[in-house]
Amino acid sequence: RFEASESAVSSFGEIARIYLAMAMSAAKHLKPSDVADSTLLRTLRQKGAAIDAGVRLRQIGRLQASDPKLQKLAAEARRTREAALTRGGATTPESDAAEAELNRALTAQKPGVLSSAVDVEKVRAGLPPETALVEFLKISGVNFFANDARMVDPDEYVAWVLRSEPGSHAELIFLGPAASIDASIKSLCLAFAEGGRAAIVRPSGSQKNVDFSAASQALYSGVFKPLSQSLQGVKSLVIAPDGDLYRIPFECLVDDQ
Repeated sequence: RFEASESAVSSFGEIARIYLAMAMSAAKHLKPSDVADSTLLRTLRQKGAAIDAGVRLRQIGRLQASDPKLQKLAAEARRTREAALTRGGATTPESDAAEAELNRALTAQKPGVLSSAVDVEKVRAGLPPETALVEFLKISGVNFFANDARMVDPDEYVAWVLRSEPGSHAELIFLGPAASIDASIKSLCLAFAEGGRAAIVRPSGSQKNVDFSAASQALYSGVFKPLSQSLQGVKSLVIAPDGDLYRIPFECLVDDQ
C-alpha cells in the first residue's frame, strides 16, 4: 500500500529489484530446492507494485474531484515537490511528509483499490481449470556468486509455469540469452511490417530473408518449446510478458507442425 512518500516507494522498489536479481542469480548458480515458488513470488510482487502505482495515479485524479481535503493535500504535495526541484533536489523531508500524508489519505478513502499482498497460492487458486500462468522475466546478467572476472553474465529470459491444479508448485525454466530471443522478436516485428516477408535478424547482427512463418517458428522455439513438458494437458494460458516480449501478440506464434 502506498502509505509512504514517492521517494520511499521508489527506494523500496530499487531494493526489491536488487533482491530479485540476487534471487535469480542464486536460482541459476546454486539451484536451491524452493527456488521456483520463491522467485515467482518476488517477480509477482515487483510487477504488482508497478500496477499499483498506475492505479494510484488514476485514483488521485478521480478522488480529488470530489474531495476538497484531498485536493488540498495534493496541492501541498505538488508545492513542496516543485520547491524541492527549484533547489536542485528531487525531494526534501517536507515534500516526503506531504506526499506521505496524501498517500495515507488516499488509502483511507479507497482501501480496496490497491492490491492486497500477493502470494503464489492466491494466484494459482485464481486460475480457471486446465489453465497455466506463464510468467516471463528478462533478468540482468549479474552473477553474485562469482569472482570479479566472471561477475557479468549475458542477460537472459526465464519463465515460470504455474498450473491451476490444487497443490501444484511453480516450475522455473531458463530460456537462454536475451540477445537471441530479442533478435527473433525483431525479425517477427519486421515480418509484420513487411506484409509477411522480412530479413531475419541474428544475434550477431547478420540477416537473411525469411517469411512470417519461419520468424514465428523461431520465436516459438525460443520461448515456448522449452515449456512444452510443463504445459502438457493445459488448454488455456495466462501470459505475463516482460522485456521485448511485450511487443508480441502471442497468438501469432506457430510451432514446427
